[in-house]
Order: sequence, then structure tokens, then C-alpha cells
Amino acid sequence: MKKFSLLFLACLSACGGGSSSSNTAATPVVSELEGTWVYSTGSHTTGTACGLDLRGGYEARTTFTFSGNTITGKKEACAILTGNTGGFIQNDSMTGTFKTGDIYLTSGTESYKTLDITSGGSTQYTGYALLGNKFKLPLPNPNTGADGSTPAKRINTAASVFTPGVGLVDQPVFVKQ
Repeated sequence: MKKFSLLFLACLSACGGGSSSSNTAATPVVSELEGTWVYSTGSHTTGTACGLDLRGGYEARTTFTFSGNTITGKKEACAILTGNTGGFIQNDSMTGTFKTGDIYLTSGTESYKTLDITSGGSTQYTGYALLGNKFKLPLPNPNTGADGSTPAKRINTAASVFTPGVGLVDQPVFVKQ
């Protein structure tokens, strides 16, 4: 499995564990993140058609599906052979488990809760904010050493970030499908 870029890996986390069997039925785990969420650098959140984003680059799309305590994700890139429209091709995927927790960051009217995603044997410590049908992920704050090595060093900037040599990196906002 290919690795997602740091931005998208940071939003992945899971909790492992097992339990002994029991005669009682377990209550299904349902989180407020239940469902499918899509982030696109352009305007295409569904379908296979794609084009250029607002900055003139090839459109990219990331989809996360939360079900119970499992998460799946896929990253797609737009392939344009001629003209200004093309089709999405999947270039990365992941599966894992996740665990949500308490509020750890407040930015204006937004409250970010902890989100731990385990995939491929490692756990990423990040967070999320829900605003109706929108799911926002924080970005790394380069000044705080938010390397995700512990829950206390979560990704924690609730805004777009200017990165020297790269430019403005937009905070991902996923839309529920």
C-alpha cells in the first residue's frame, strides 16, 4: 500500500484490540462521522469527470468512509489527456480503525475533537470539527512540533497555512455525501 501524503496520513488513525466472545450481542459502534466524506480541490465530489482546480492544477479528491470503528480512504488524481476535462484515477488507498475523543482545540466557533487513526501498524493523532454536513481536518502547525508522536502533539492548526516554497496549503473541508 502506498503512503498518503503527510496531510492525508495525519487524518488517519485507528484503535486496535480484541475481546473474548460473549453470549450477549454487542451494541454497534456508531460515530458522528458515520458515512462517506469527500474533499476535492475542484468541484467534483462525485462521478468520474474532473478538470483543473482554481489554481490551474490537476484536481485531486480524497474520500473517507467511516463505519462503526473502521475507516477506509482513497485518494484520486485527475488525468487529463486533451482539453480541460478528464477522469479520476485512484492512486492510493488505506484501511484502518479509528477512535474519537474529547475536544482538544477551539478556534472561533469550531471545536476540534481528537481523532486517532491506526492503519498499516501506526497511529496518527489528529482531530476533526463537524459543522453540519462539513468535516474539517486541522493542519500541522510548524511552530509547535506537532509531529503526531503523542496525543499531546496533535495536528492543531484550524486554518489554511502558508508554507514557504509551497504556498498556501488549504485546510481540508470534507462534504458528507
